[in-house]
Amino acid sequence: MSRSVQSIDLFIDKYTPKREVVKAGGFICPTCNGSGGFQEEIGRDDYRWKTCPRCDGTGRMRAVVTVDWKADYDS
Repeated sequence: MSRSVQSIDLFIDKYTPKREVVKAGGFICPTCNGSGGFQEEIGRDDYRWKTCPRCDGTGRMRAVVTVDWKADYDS
């Protein structure tokens, strides 16, 4: 099965702050497969829409990665 992958390359120069936040979005929610929720049967031929708890009904997910640059005393 094929899949789409996004990667983050880390590098540091003299202008890089000690803390930086990297955001990557546009991922399809794996719980609802991008539909934003589910049909829930509550009776015979009676359904209601249940919003996906993982993506809050958007159908999309975003990754927010925080990088803290610190001195490396172990190397």
